[in-house]
Amino acid sequence: MGIRNRVISPFYISHPVTLLTYFTALLSCIFIFKNPLFTAVAFIVCCILAIYYAGFDRFLKSVRWIVPIGVLVLILNTLLVHRGSTVLFYFLYNPITKEAMIYGIYNMFMLMSVMTAFISFNALIDSTR
Repeated sequence: MGIRNRVISPFYISHPVTLLTYFTALLSCIFIFKNPLFTAVAFIVCCILAIYYAGFDRFLKSVRWIVPIGVLVLILNTLLVHRGSTVLFYFLYNPITKEAMIYGIYNMFMLMSVMTAFISFNALIDSTR
């Protein structure tokens, strides 16, 4: 593993407090807005930022554990939440509802967005700053 050439951008040369403010605003928007489309777009933007600042190899290395955690959240939410009016099927005498599955997808994208945002945050803030 060689030293990766850092991307010189306005983000990288910014003060760490500025970066902290940006990422705090980004994470706040991810948590505040409950629109699934916004969360999916935020996930795509966070992935692009992570690839740009951390590199594709480091991004893929992190995605190997981010995606299984997201899928686990989806499965657990679908199995444990029984609220909803549209029952898709029954699993061990428990209803699996469409609304619980959609909310699980939303939670999955929200969690994966936060984790990918921290990939780029860790690439931009290092111990020398």
